[in-house]
Amino acid sequence: MGTSAPLWDSAVEQQIAWLHSLPKPVGIIAVTDARARQLLQACLTAGIAVPEQVALIGIDNDPLTRTLTRVPLSSVIQGTETMGRTAARLLHQMLHGMPSTGTQILIPPDAVNVQASSLHQLLGNPYVMRAMLFIRQYACQGIKTAQVAAYVGVSRSSLESHFRRARGCSVHDEILRFKLAAAANGLERTDSAIAEIARDCGFKSAQYLHTVFRREFGCTPREYQVKGSVAEHL
Repeated sequence: MGTSAPLWDSAVEQQIAWLHSLPKPVGIIAVTDARARQLLQACLTAGIAVPEQVALIGIDNDPLTRTLTRVPLSSVIQGTETMGRTAARLLHQMLHGMPSTGTQILIPPDAVNVQASSLHQLLGNPYVMRAMLFIRQYACQGIKTAQVAAYVGVSRSSLESHFRRARGCSVHDEILRFKLAAAANGLERTDSAIAEIARDCGFKSAQYLHTVFRREFGCTPREYQVKGSVAEHL
């Protein structure tokens, strides 16, 4: 897949036409995270709601690609460690005189890193659906309820009423939920500084992230990060 701007734009245009031709809702698993990112861009450009109309999953769980998408991308985590151990065992056997059988060995994936791009929730309310599309894309940029209401095209009080009925929470609560999920994912999967994660996820300060984390999860961001690091090595 070409990555130059003209090739990328041309591919996105072709994908938009293809996406419009699909019955919806539909789920798509792309061959790589890079391809999934391109499909996600096509959906956003065409105004196709992800994941309500198109749910997307990539393959490889590439951390760089995840930082380049406005909607957090779900991805298959390949069983690379198992592949490496299996290959090393076969090589060891061959070096000690045991011939290879030539049998193909298939290594299953470890898991799916589930993110917003495939977390479909049935929303019958078109105002809430449109608001959720905006929140997914811009929650970590520090958006406010008034901006969401302006995007949807209704008053703030009207949107709050729609959210209370459809989601059982306020618009602010939904924005905060996405920001917290992004922060938790960053803490689990990187060793970045807390202040950097707070900034990237739209929190006004590391102290505010600390306060919200303590309230919602019963621990500090640092404690959460350490727990994630320990779990990875168990």
